[in-house]
Amino acid sequence: MKRVLVIAYYFPPLGMGGVRRVVNFCRYLPKFGWSPLVLTVKPIRYFAYDRELVKEVKCKIHRSESADPLRMMRILGIGKKFGKVRRQSQGLSNFLFIPDNKIGWLPFAVNKGIRLIKDTNVIFSTAPPYTSLLVGWALKKISGAPLVVEFRDPWPYWSYPTLFHKWINEWLKRKVINVSDAIISINEPIKTSLQSIVHSSQSTFVIPAGWSPDDFQDKTEKSDRFTIVYTGSFIPPRTPKYFLKALSKLIAEEKIKSEDIKVELIGFSVGAIHELPLREWGLDKIVEIESYRSHRYCVEQLKRADLLWVMIDEIEKGASTGKIGEYLGARKPILATVPEGPCANIIRETESGIVVPPRNIEAIKEAIYDFYSKFKKGKLESPPEDKVKEYSWVELTKKLAQILDNLTIEKSRKNVDK
Repeated sequence: MKRVLVIAYYFPPLGMGGVRRVVNFCRYLPKFGWSPLVLTVKPIRYFAYDRELVKEVKCKIHRSESADPLRMMRILGIGKKFGKVRRQSQGLSNFLFIPDNKIGWLPFAVNKGIRLIKDTNVIFSTAPPYTSLLVGWALKKISGAPLVVEFRDPWPYWSYPTLFHKWINEWLKRKVINVSDAIISINEPIKTSLQSIVHSSQSTFVIPAGWSPDDFQDKTEKSDRFTIVYTGSFIPPRTPKYFLKALSKLIAEEKIKSEDIKVELIGFSVGAIHELPLREWGLDKIVEIESYRSHRYCVEQLKRADLLWVMIDEIEKGASTGKIGEYLGARKPILATVPEGPCANIIRETESGIVVPPRNIEAIKEAIYDFYSKFKKGKLESPPEDKVKEYSWVELTKKLAQILDNLTIEKSRKNVDK
């Protein structure tokens, strides 16, 4: 079995969508002849943990030391109120560290990687953080092994604080792209943003977010109430207020009875979500707000739901969200309050729901009522199975494996030519 060195700073027991993506690649690569070897960081201070994900990882994991702030906070036992510290320090962090505040991991990860790369055929480096790509770049230069880099977000994710920061980041990005043998992005807008620095001889691919068939095998009993579930972060500018205002109007107009409906908002949140006037809007007995929960718990709630809600704010044009893959796996209708872009395209392509502008309260109100009416009549329809199958992590990992296969074949051919 061939081996791939997976460079991923974020890895279990940490949580969030980017972590689950890497876990699922590692979970299914052996099906296609690849054994993943993970290079990650030792325990850090973080805001979202999912220790149940560790059980899904069957590959070898190697953790290196780091001098980055999150590792130092963990060692020194400080920053336990991490969310508050993170908000207060983000601007300073962007100014002090290039390309990101994980740069202190670079020398330790490279040192560990030099020993690991001897036993691997290909390097796969996923970002953010973009320091992970620099680790991959250094190991590629040292070993000559084929390098695949993945962009889960655009580089930069945050705006540059100065022109100097922009220049040095763009220089580093070009360095990484120039030595990469294949470039993966999670959507077309990110792929397009890289085209100006990608050589014609380099291969670029899009592998979107997916769902694991193993997670959706068992059925779950549903509530008698019309249940709407949202799983994911509410980090500004994302906010539930437009959706909740639309629902409030439906309750006030008595188009929906409050005892007939339930809304569950599950995930990490920043800002005033807990200060929303739910009682004033008549939603205090309808809306449940929960903090970040394990992936397994969220999957169970998706399976119990009647309608799944996904939102991306209108100023986030070109953005994707990892939750859309698992929404498809749950095979429940989706209300997408998102701008035109990758997420809206997936909803339409899979015939899995309705897309409305994220701040258009009247359009959201109409969509909620449409789904509610179908629920009352017993006519809510699941997305077509054949449409969502291609978004399973099995199929998506197969694409990654084919990329890795092609690179090893190409390298073998070059060695023969020599």
